[in-house]
Amino acid sequence: METTGWKRIRVCYRILYLKIYMKLHSLTSQGTTEKLADLYALSDMALASQALAIALDFRSWIKAHFILTPAQKRYVDGINDEAARWFGAQCSACFMNRVDINLVYPAPPRGRYAKWTGSESTVKLEADGKGNQKLTGSLTFTIDYVG
Repeated sequence: METTGWKRIRVCYRILYLKIYMKLHSLTSQGTTEKLADLYALSDMALASQALAIALDFRSWIKAHFILTPAQKRYVDGINDEAARWFGAQCSACFMNRVDINLVYPAPPRGRYAKWTGSESTVKLEADGKGNQKLTGSLTFTIDYVG
C-alpha cells in the first residue's frame, strides 16, 4: 500500500513530466488542434490529471499550456469567474472523453473593438443502466469582435 507521501511524489512527477515534455502552442485555431493532439496522446491517467486541472482553474491552465501574446494574457485574466468555471467544466468533460475542441479565432478588425469569447457545444452524453457512458460531439470556442 502506497503512503500519502509517495502518492504526492508520483503526482508531482507526472505534473513535472507533462510540463517538460508537452510542447506549448500558440493560442490559435491550429495551435488548439495541435495541443489536443498532444493531450489525446497521453495515457488515460495523465489526461485525467489535465482534465481536473482545467476544471479547477481554466485561466491558469490556458496560460500554462499556450504561448500567449500580452494582449491574450490580459484577455484570459479578464474572463469572469462564472465563464471560466463553465469553460473549464466543458473542456474537462471533452478531455476525459477525447472529444474534439475547436477554436474559431479570426484576425481582429482595425480600430477599437470589444472581444467576446463564446462556446457552442454539440456534445451529447448517453448512459446506460450498467454504469457505462458515451460522450460524443464537439465543443467550439469562438472569438467575436464587436466594433
